[in-house]
Amino acid sequence: MAARRLLPAMLVVLLIGPGCGFLGDLLGTSEKPKISPPKRAKTRPVRVSPKSTARPDDVARAQEEVSPDAVIKKEQYRYVAEDKRDPFRPFIILARVKGEPPLPPLQRYDIAQLRLVGLILMGENSSAMVEDASGKGYVVSRGTRIGRRNGVVVRIEKDRVIVEEQYKDSAGNMKSKEVSIKLYAVEEEGR
Repeated sequence: MAARRLLPAMLVVLLIGPGCGFLGDLLGTSEKPKISPPKRAKTRPVRVSPKSTARPDDVARAQEEVSPDAVIKKEQYRYVAEDKRDPFRPFIILARVKGEPPLPPLQRYDIAQLRLVGLILMGENSSAMVEDASGKGYVVSRGTRIGRRNGVVVRIEKDRVIVEEQYKDSAGNMKSKEVSIKLYAVEEEGR
């Protein structure tokens, strides 16, 4: 019975042992590799000035003797921000004329980015509520400036707001066109 238990253990030793060098150590036949430290070249820094009397052969020989890690100078870096752009400033900056106040919120959006969410019809004093992309609402009436292209609210109808925009055509002539913002319809759930 003891031989049956010993046989599998001996097979494992015979199969795995040669790869690990185990049997070679027991039999005294394994060779251990000899590791020698790396040889370093003798180095000496050579200074050559423009008026030096050193011959070119001496300089070439001295450069061959110097190993790359023999002389390491640590270079100090200092950031000078003068004449460099601010890395945190945006690349595109919308130019404003000095003395002009900033644009009101309704003139910062294109008309396509606004949606009409409410109307109050009272003849000439009608009002409407438009909402920007973030959900903020603004009340507009006839004469209110709206949109990036100098649009002006011309009329408020029962289902839309009519805005007149001015633009320059390819010849440079000022033209105007009417753009309508239709009432935003809320779809009911379950239909």
